Amino acid sequence: MDEKKETSTSTTDIHPQETTSSSDSSSALKKEEKEDSLPAEKTETVPLNKGKAKGKKKKEKLPLTPKQEKKRAILTTSIVVAVSVVVGAAGGYVLFHWLNPERTVLSSGGSEGVVPTKEEIEKSLSSNTLEQDYQPYQLVNYSLHAQASFPYALTLCKGAAVSMGVSQNIQSATYSTPKVVFNQNISSSSVVHTADRYYDYLDGTVHSYKGSTAKDWASAEDVSYTYDDFFQKNGKLFQGSYYCTSDTSSLSEERPVSDRYLTSDKTVYEQSEEKTKHHICGVVIYLIGPSTVKSSTLTKTDSGYEVTIDLYTDSDVSQNTDTTKRIASGCSYYSVQMRTTGGLASRPPFTSSHLVFTLDSSFYLTSSVFTDAYSANIGFMSASMSQTLTQYYFHSDSETFNSVNVPVPEKGDEDFKGYDLFPAE
Repeated sequence: MDEKKETSTSTTDIHPQETTSSSDSSSALKKEEKEDSLPAEKTETVPLNKGKAKGKKKKEKLPLTPKQEKKRAILTTSIVVAVSVVVGAAGGYVLFHWLNPERTVLSSGGSEGVVPTKEEIEKSLSSNTLEQDYQPYQLVNYSLHAQASFPYALTLCKGAAVSMGVSQNIQSATYSTPKVVFNQNISSSSVVHTADRYYDYLDGTVHSYKGSTAKDWASAEDVSYTYDDFFQKNGKLFQGSYYCTSDTSSLSEERPVSDRYLTSDKTVYEQSEEKTKHHICGVVIYLIGPSTVKSSTLTKTDSGYEVTIDLYTDSDVSQNTDTTKRIASGCSYYSVQMRTTGGLASRPPFTSSHLVFTLDSSFYLTSSVFTDAYSANIGFMSASMSQTLTQYYFHSDSETFNSVNVPVPEKGDEDFKGYDLFPAE
């Protein structure tokens, strides 16, 4: 039965934040000269069977000329580029690297704005002023904070990304426990397979293990990052909630994130006298706040609420001519992650980002659908990409969710019990 919906729409106020524009570049392949066509073939006659005079022509290709080798390399690269961009949607294996330092927009920690408390939301509900008191995106931020507050929190993700006709299927999970935060993502297509795992033991280091399939994890090398170095590779930690300071003195394309890890302890954060201290929510990779949300809507349903959010992207920032509206991309952290996981030389600019969150009647997250589009400029061409990812959220006071026991897998374990919680299709 369809749910009843009552919809209200709001557009957020824009707070100043420094941004820079980006540009795309692409070029066409030049026509080759006659000698650059497919190689000529020479034939020789071989007997089909004994006693038969007539034979079948056996084809033998001549070696490719240097120009033909170059042409083949360009076409092959086009395929690799498409796959690299697609894999970036879920953290795939590094496939290719091109020197293309065009985009220099820097990603720095932004503000979530005012996040309401549980008591404030309950007061607004009792007075029937919820829609007047809060922007819809603020309710999502409350839900994200609530998800991060549970000792055991699990996010499951499924989806697909498409670029230049190549479709990449994605399945991932992020699992927070009191002792370790675990993340894994598996991506596959007819062209490429990737399987990555990350372990954060809450000690300042993230351990990563990468391969082509789950069978590779047992023998995969442990590549470790400090939290600050991981920011430059992934944008955010996988922890649901942590605190940082900002350092903008040494930002560059190679180190584009200004966040510097401070603590994961709220008490330590509150006692800190750091002037640039701020909170980071790692439940989602996006930055949802007053300067990044283009519009958001709240819809009442039979089981709770639905909130839709359209984020400002690089495209919006570059086209903004209103000096009173200094906006920022809500995908800045995501673009940092895309660059690393797609093996790109620069961060891909987003052109659209549409988020739909489903909340229950207590404003806890139940599911979400993210639809994004971005492009990767790879030297002589631009590869456009679109992706749709569906997430399911679970929380508990133990490692049991809906009667399913979910332990953190050991490095070499190929199975993750959390996937048993995916809704039946």
